[in-house]
Amino acid sequence: MIVVSVLKVMSAGVQIGVLCLAAFLVFRRAGNTLAEAAAYAPIVTFMCLSLLLQVFLLAGGLPLIIWVQPGVGVAAVVVVYRLRTYMGSSRKMLGTFIVRHPVAAAGLVAAWVLLAVPALRGYSPGFLTSGTASGPMINALSSFKSPFSTSSPAPLWPQNVAILPLYFAALGSTGSVGLIGWLSYISIGFATYALARRYAWPPAAVTVVLVVVSMPRLVYHAASAGTEILPAATALFCILALYRTVEQPNIKDLLMLFMGILFSISGGKLCLVLPIVLLATSMLVLYRRHGAITWRFLVRKNITAVTAAGLASLVFSQVLIFGNNMVQGKNWVGTPPGMALTFNADGLMGWAGNLVRYGLQSIHLTLPVEHFFQWVFGFSWIGLLQAVYDHIIGPLFHNLGLAAPFVISWRPDAIHSWFGPLGVLLILPALGYALLRGPRRLKSIALALSVYVALVSLIAAWMPQNARFFTTFFVCSGFMTAFLLPPWRMTRRRRWTLQALCILILLYAVIQQWGSYT
Repeated sequence: MIVVSVLKVMSAGVQIGVLCLAAFLVFRRAGNTLAEAAAYAPIVTFMCLSLLLQVFLLAGGLPLIIWVQPGVGVAAVVVVYRLRTYMGSSRKMLGTFIVRHPVAAAGLVAAWVLLAVPALRGYSPGFLTSGTASGPMINALSSFKSPFSTSSPAPLWPQNVAILPLYFAALGSTGSVGLIGWLSYISIGFATYALARRYAWPPAAVTVVLVVVSMPRLVYHAASAGTEILPAATALFCILALYRTVEQPNIKDLLMLFMGILFSISGGKLCLVLPIVLLATSMLVLYRRHGAITWRFLVRKNITAVTAAGLASLVFSQVLIFGNNMVQGKNWVGTPPGMALTFNADGLMGWAGNLVRYGLQSIHLTLPVEHFFQWVFGFSWIGLLQAVYDHIIGPLFHNLGLAAPFVISWRPDAIHSWFGPLGVLLILPALGYALLRGPRRLKSIALALSVYVALVSLIAAWMPQNARFFTTFFVCSGFMTAFLLPPWRMTRRRRWTLQALCILILLYAVIQQWGSYT
């Protein structure tokens, strides 16, 4: 039985790996840089698999996916074989990069390899209550025949990401669904590098990658079913597609941008906030940069591709599921397991109180720093932050905007963890600096992310697990650190020091991740 399970995991991992490799080679042939192609490949692969599964789901024949999977695998192998010449050049470029940046590359490779083990092993009990596990989702979806059936007692939530574990289930290996989070984590790293290179040289850009991928919460979700990290990776994918579309108008990136925005509709009752913000920002940036005539010409010239993308977008928009929920008299959007939401009923005062609370939570120095200060100085950072809230913030806002008692917690798990010391020391200042001094495009992205945080704080009452709403914010803001750290501020010694600090934080989070699987 153990041998059979291992073979199933390997089979699932190999097929997903071949699909991503095929997508990577297609993008390399299309002229994308290595980092851009590596960032695009996992997201586009998951988008295609999700589309395939949702079409079968809408048709009421979801079990038939088992018969389609061999053909999908064979097609990917054929693509890899035909485009194999691009593998050699990409391998040489990657080797050159590793030689030039040995410390950063060693840290990144070590983290990705160590995280691949829990990604292939499945879930610890801690994940089963976090809303990131695939078990409840697989059970719910497997019993769901069609969105136009009344057999489902509860409203169905958006399926763009939640349905992906079913592909692994059909391969006979639900334990390996952690590959969704793992590949999303890798995509975030490459997308961050591709965007950071717009504002910095390679040494600074790879340092920015370490800053982003070392955020503890990302590491804790890097071996999950991707319900939190994949939408964040997709949002960063959309920003990269927006940059490429603005730099050189083309139909491929334009369509991926808008399909990616709709694919990011995932989760519970706030699932539309980020897509709406991204859509408005993208349309504004595209219009201001090239006007409407350019895009009208591209659409008319590629009407077949636009039509196909439109049909896919109709599925990704989830309007069929939302409409069916309302027709059956259910809540228009369902709530995935472990993702309950309480709305803020206290208006602007609740919003202001939540902004302050999230600001205090973002000061996440991690438990090793807390223990060190307690041991050496007898001082508690957690105690200080909690005292600031209890004696200043709490009496000012009372319980306005709260759905649970506010308690500072730096617990190293996928539910409560925030984004580490560099999130508050580098990424938040970089966002503020981009708002004030950034070029127009960067300033637009920073403003959009700020609007997103403001809306989340206004709509949702504060709860400890609301940290999940900020994963996309920190992931998409990370590349702005490259604009904050130009060469005259980031000397070689400072850069190596920052890289070493990132690797230490990264290893700490990876060790915690391993601990949850032992």
